[in-house]
Amino acid sequence: MDKMFLVEKGKYVVVRDGLKEVAFQSFGDFNKYYPELDLTGKWYVDYEPERDLYIDSVLGINTFSVVSEYDAVISEIDTIIANTNNVYFGKTPEEVREIDKNLALAQISKAQRETQDGGYICSNGIKLQVRDEDLLRWTQLTATILAFQPETVLIRDYDNANHTLSKSEALQMMGEIASWGQASLASVWSAKDAVLNSGT
Repeated sequence: MDKMFLVEKGKYVVVRDGLKEVAFQSFGDFNKYYPELDLTGKWYVDYEPERDLYIDSVLGINTFSVVSEYDAVISEIDTIIANTNNVYFGKTPEEVREIDKNLALAQISKAQRETQDGGYICSNGIKLQVRDEDLLRWTQLTATILAFQPETVLIRDYDNANHTLSKSEALQMMGEIASWGQASLASVWSAKDAVLNSGT
């Protein structure tokens, strides 16, 4: 079956041409593309233009004639696929602004993750992991050092190498990481606030 236009049990619409296929989960979704094509009341339509066959199982119709409206939809399947992949298709200006805003916020979060994944090099040359969970771990280590005052502190760096540092060296590193984390977080918040408060 090379071509098919299908309304399955009055619930969803499938358009197929060879290996290309688009499925719509409701008539409403489909009618964003073809508002003039009324599928109301259709239970099961199986249409194959090459066989000139149109079947409506509810009405029990078997008509050997081309249904031009269905054939037109099938012939436009490349355009339909392109539009279904376009997040802006059929959206109102308000919806477009909301999509743009969400995409911008997601991009800021992605950039933050990429920056954190790159690690941070302290002034003593040691590179540390600085993802959110790592920043929490360094904060907890600082609290432990201050509570127990050890003479030396074991630090595992970005590349999983161990470093034995004095208490003061470790606290200096933790201070640098804390300052970097605060500045990074403030920058992210500022960027997100700019998006949320913009007219975009």
